[in-house]
Amino acid sequence: MGKNHARVYSQNPDVDLVAISDIDESIAQRVASTFGAKWYLDYKEMLNTEEIDAVSIAVPTTKHEKVALDVIDCGKHVLLEKPIAASIKSAKKIVESANKSGTKLMVGHIERFNPVVARIKQLIEEGKLGRIVSISSKRVGPYANIKNDIGVCLDLAIHDIDVMRFITNDEVSEVYAKIGNNLFSEEDYVSILLTLKKGTTGLVEANWLTPTKIRRLDVTGTKGYAALDYIGQDLNLYGKMLSENSADYEELIMAYGQPCMGKIKIEKEEPLKLEIKHFVQSIMDDATPLVDGQAGLRNLEVALAAVQSAKKGSAITCARQSY
Repeated sequence: MGKNHARVYSQNPDVDLVAISDIDESIAQRVASTFGAKWYLDYKEMLNTEEIDAVSIAVPTTKHEKVALDVIDCGKHVLLEKPIAASIKSAKKIVESANKSGTKLMVGHIERFNPVVARIKQLIEEGKLGRIVSISSKRVGPYANIKNDIGVCLDLAIHDIDVMRFITNDEVSEVYAKIGNNLFSEEDYVSILLTLKKGTTGLVEANWLTPTKIRRLDVTGTKGYAALDYIGQDLNLYGKMLSENSADYEELIMAYGQPCMGKIKIEKEEPLKLEIKHFVQSIMDDATPLVDGQAGLRNLEVALAAVQSAKKGSAITCARQSY
């Protein structure tokens, strides 16, 4: 993701991309040359540059705490790739450090900036779907040929945990999960059942095993149903089909056939560009980012609760605690 951050920053008119750092010299040189920036092998040396105001951190998750604290100690604003950290303890250290220093901390839960997610949130808030009964997500696909220091819960499922919290303006109260690992030391598939405080049920499926990449979200409400495709940024809305006058299912089908379906128009944009634009704007406006440290911490709590649930074989109440 680091090179993608560099690309997007270089295209933002409000930003001067000053420098990049990578422990691989060939990558550092290539990316810096592509976008006209300086390069460093040692990020601490880079941080001594006074002209740097903000830093994106895209390093292995287990390195988040150390790198983020070093950046914050230098007084730089931080966009930290998700998850915020590998443990609750590390996440809390990062959040507390940013609060104490007064620097902006934003966690890169990129799907919040996907235009199709913003649109479904708007429809829900307008009452177009009625009361939300259930939300189901499917985030699966082949494993990318990269080194990963976390399992599929923290790498993939956490995206949809965040989206479900975001579009419902609600919090998770209970988690029950099943996980397994076929190919890797960490879990590579997971099914998570979430109970939200207002009664909505969430089902998250994620894996690195499915041979095709699927990213979708389905929302069922008392007034309608919505099917969302993250990748294509497509959103279909189905109207209510039930009738008090229908005696049984066969009569319902004969009377109504297929339900009305409307394709919602979406102005498609790259989520990363919107995410970084928001991060930059929050700095210029001295405003709290949409995904602040507390949001990142809460998502991590739920994802780690799923791992704990699977290990214990029972549901976990999502109270704030260290896992």
